Amino acid sequence: MALHDEPILRGQPITTRESDRARSTTRQLLELLRGTALHRPSSAADRRDEPLEQVLAAIYATETASVEPLADTLPAGRETIETLESAGQLETDHGEVYVPLRGAGSARNWPPLLRVLVDRLGEFVGEVQTVVEKLRADGADGDTLELSLARSLLRRLELLRTVLRSQLGQLQVVNYTVFVDSQIDQFLVDAVPAAFGVDTPVEEPL
Repeated sequence: MALHDEPILRGQPITTRESDRARSTTRQLLELLRGTALHRPSSAADRRDEPLEQVLAAIYATETASVEPLADTLPAGRETIETLESAGQLETDHGEVYVPLRGAGSARNWPPLLRVLVDRLGEFVGEVQTVVEKLRADGADGDTLELSLARSLLRRLELLRTVLRSQLGQLQVVNYTVFVDSQIDQFLVDAVPAAFGVDTPVEEPL
């Protein structure tokens, strides 16, 4: 974003500095994700994905994780945060919001988080493509350091987005399987006995 306001990008120290900083940040994010095991998510019926996505989007938009500023930007306000907290998908501590990604039951947060990351990375890819085009308009060619760094950043962002989209797709398949399994279990418990006149045995107290 800092580079969009620059009238000329070629030969400017800010171009090299910001491009390299963005490449480093992307590498750090990739390393964090590489060291994380995505577990089997819980049933969608037990999750509140849409409100969590609203909170994550608000954190990006406001650049803060403080409860009060976030609550002011959410459609349902503080109630959204309280609902997610009671569902175990969000934690608050000293006025700050935390979205757990590890530990018991925390796998439920990965699908909405990955959707937000994929959307944001799509925006970043478009912004970096604009920087690349602007460098070319400034006369930069393949041997120019600034253009090489911008192209490298673009490749990293595109690759990371592809990987995350693939991971999200796998989680959605697993999530659908969990849902179907729960529906089959419910069918066996409720519908089958009723259809065939089978009474569920009741244990008599001793």
